[in-house]
Amino acid sequence: MGSHFSISVIIPVKNRRFEIIRTLNSIARQQTLPERIIIVDNNSTDSTLDAVNDWISTTDLEGTSISITSELKPGASAARNKGLAETDTKYVMFFDSDDEMRPDHIDRIAKRLTSDGSIDLLFFDLALIDEDGWTKTKSVTDTNFLRGHIFHSSLSTDRFATTTELARKAGGWDESLPSWNDLEFGVRLLLNSTHTAKLYGEPRVVAHHSEISISTTPLSESGPDKELSLSRIYDTLSSSGNQLALKWVQARRIMLAAQYAREGLKERGRELFAQTMADVSLPDAFKLRLIYNTVRAFGRGGAALATFFFKEPSPKNKG
Repeated sequence: MGSHFSISVIIPVKNRRFEIIRTLNSIARQQTLPERIIIVDNNSTDSTLDAVNDWISTTDLEGTSISITSELKPGASAARNKGLAETDTKYVMFFDSDDEMRPDHIDRIAKRLTSDGSIDLLFFDLALIDEDGWTKTKSVTDTNFLRGHIFHSSLSTDRFATTTELARKAGGWDESLPSWNDLEFGVRLLLNSTHTAKLYGEPRVVAHHSEISISTTPLSESGPDKELSLSRIYDTLSSSGNQLALKWVQARRIMLAAQYAREGLKERGRELFAQTMADVSLPDAFKLRLIYNTVRAFGRGGAALATFFFKEPSPKNKG
C-alpha cells in the first residue's frame, strides 16, 4: 500500500449513485492516501447509500478509515459541518461528490504542507470539464489572496486544504446560505489564517459540469441567495476593519447587478445597483459605474477593472 497523510476528505452526497463511485475511485487511486474518507449522505432518495456501502465493502485501503454517516438537515453546508465534527486528523479537505482527483493530488498537498508546517491554508487551481468533454483550467493569479477569492472564488469547495483547527476556528460552513457558501466560508478562512499559500502547477482536481449546479441556475432563482452571501461577507469584513476589501465586495455586487441586467432582470439589477451605490464616495461611484457598464455590455472584465481601481496603496519611498 502507498503512504498516508493526516488528512480527512469530507464528501457530502445526495442522489449521485454513479458520480460518487467515480469520485471515490479517484481517491482510492491516490499515491498518498488520506487517513480518513468521510462520506455524508444528505437525504438521498435513490440507491446512493447502497452504492457507497457496496464500494466500502469491496474496497481495501489499508490504513485509511472509510465511514459513511448522514445529515438530515438539507444542504451541503450542513453535511460538510457534520463531517468536520467527526474529523480527527490534522488537516481536512472538502470534496464534491461528482468530481475527481488526479493520482498525485494528495501527494502534492502532503509534500507542500510537510515542507512548511506553518501553512494552515493551502489552495490550488482546478480543471473544469464541460458537457462536450472540453477541459478548461480555472486559475487565479492574483497575489492578494483575499481579493482573488472575492472576485474569482479561488477557495471554492474543491480547491483548498486546511488544518482542521483553522476550519473550526473560522466557524465552519454557514448553513443558512444556499448559494456562494464556499465564497463566504473562504473569506472567513483567509481572515483567520496565519499562513495561506498557493500550490502552483497543473491542476490536479477535475470538476465535472453539472446540470443541477447552482452556477448554472438562472439569476431569477439564485440571485437573491448570492446577494445574501455577499451581504454576509460585507458584514464580516466590516467587523475586521478591512476597508479596501469592502470595496471589492461592492464591486462584486455591482457585477452581479450587471449580470441581472444581462439576463433581463432590469428591475432587480437597478435595485442592487442603487443599494450598492448609496453609501460610496463620488470617486468610487464613478469607478463602480464603469465596472457595471463594462460587465453589462461584455459580460466580463469587471474583476480586472476592480483590481485596477481598488488596489493596495503603493509603499512610500523612505529613501
